[in-house]
Amino acid sequence: MKRIALAITLVLASGAEARDFLETYTLAQDNDAQLAAAGATLEARREVEPIARSGLLPQVALSGSATRYNRDVRSIGTDNFNTTNWGVNLSQPLYRRDRWYQYKQSEDVVQQAESEYRTAEQGLILRVAQAYFNVLSAQATMKAADAQLRALERQLDQAQQRYDVGLIAITDVLEVKSVRDSAISEQIRAKQQFDDANDALREIIATDPGKLADVSRKMPLDPPQPNNVEAWESLAFENNPALQAAREAVEVSEKEVEVQKSGHYPTVDLVGGYSDTSSDAIGALEPRDTSVGVQLSLPIYTGGRVSATTRQARHNLTAAEYDLESTRRGLERQVGDAYRGVISSISDVDALNAAKISTKSAWDATEAGYEVGTRTIVDVLLTQRNFFQADRDYAIARYRYILNLLLLEDAVGTLDEEDVRRVNGWLKEN
Repeated sequence: MKRIALAITLVLASGAEARDFLETYTLAQDNDAQLAAAGATLEARREVEPIARSGLLPQVALSGSATRYNRDVRSIGTDNFNTTNWGVNLSQPLYRRDRWYQYKQSEDVVQQAESEYRTAEQGLILRVAQAYFNVLSAQATMKAADAQLRALERQLDQAQQRYDVGLIAITDVLEVKSVRDSAISEQIRAKQQFDDANDALREIIATDPGKLADVSRKMPLDPPQPNNVEAWESLAFENNPALQAAREAVEVSEKEVEVQKSGHYPTVDLVGGYSDTSSDAIGALEPRDTSVGVQLSLPIYTGGRVSATTRQARHNLTAAEYDLESTRRGLERQVGDAYRGVISSISDVDALNAAKISTKSAWDATEAGYEVGTRTIVDVLLTQRNFFQADRDYAIARYRYILNLLLLEDAVGTLDEEDVRRVNGWLKEN
C-alpha cells in the first residue's frame, strides 16, 4: 500500500511542465474524431447546393456510333461498308417547379449544416472542459485520499507507541487502524477514478494528457452579466446554433412539401439537337439533322403517388415543427440550469472555503483536546476526515463554477475560443 501512495505522490509531484487548458483544446481541435466527422459532413452537405443548381442549368450530351456492315445482295454480291453517326443534344429547363424549390431548399440545407457544425464546435469546447476538469476533480480526490492516508499512518504509529507505554487503550489503536484500512480502499478507488478521467480526456486529444495546469486560487468568481436569466434566454433564442438548425430544418421541410406538390405541375423544356450520319455504302444517304423545340409534359394521373408523397412531406414538416418547439423548451431549461449553476457555484465556493478553514481549526482543537483527555480518538478522526473532504470539495466547486459558466455561454451560442483563453488565464502559471 505504501508503494501505491508513493506512486500517486510521484505522479502529482512530477516536475514536467503542466499542459494548460488552451493547449489541451488545441490538441482536441487537431485530433478529435467527432469534430473531424462533423467537418466532413458539413463539406458533403455544401455540395447539395451545386447539385440542386445543376437541375436548372442546360444539359448537353454528345453521342456517336461506328458500325461495320457485311451485306450479301444476290444481284450485286457482297457489299461491305461502314456507317458512322454522331450527334449532340441540348435540354434547357424552362419551367421545372420541383427543381426550383429543390434549389431553394438546398440553401436551407447548407445553412442547417453550418449551424450543426457550430454546435459541434461548441460541443468540443464543452467536452474538453468537462474532461479536463474531471481529471482535476479526480486529482483533487486522489490528493485528499493520499493526504488523509499519510495522516492516518502517522496517527496509527503514534497510537501504537502510546499503547506500548500504557497511555491509551487498545481500542484507540483499533479505531485508527479501522479508519486507516478504509482510507486505503478510498485511495484505490480515487486512483481508478483518476485513471478513468485521464482515459476520457485521452480519447478526445489522442495523446496522454500528462500533468494538467490547475486553477489559481485568485480566480475571479463573478456572477453572469447581465445578471438576469430572462436576458440570457433572449440571447439563447437568438443565437443558439442548435435552435438555428432546428429552425432551418423546418424551412427544409416546408420546401419539401412544395417539391412534392410540384408533381401535379407541368414541365417545360427547351430541347435541341444536331446529328450527322455518313456511310460508304453504295447510294447511301448522309443526312445532317438540326432540331429546336419546346417540350411540354403535363402529368394526368400518377397512381396517387404525388398526393401520397405530399402528405408524407406535410407530416415530416409537422414533426420538424414539434422538434423545433422541443429544442426551444430544452434550451430554456438549459439556460436556467446553467445560470442558476453559476450563481450557486459562487456561493458554494465561498461556503466551502469557509468550511475548509473551520474544519482545520476544529481538527487542531480536537487533537489538542485528545492530548489532554477531553476528546476521543474518534472525534479526532472525524474532524480530520471533515477537513480533507472540505479541501477536496472546495477545489471541485471551483471547477464546477467554470463548467457552469461555459455551459451558459454554450446555451446562448457564444461559446468560442475566446472563452477558452479566458478560462486559461485563471490557471496557475507553469
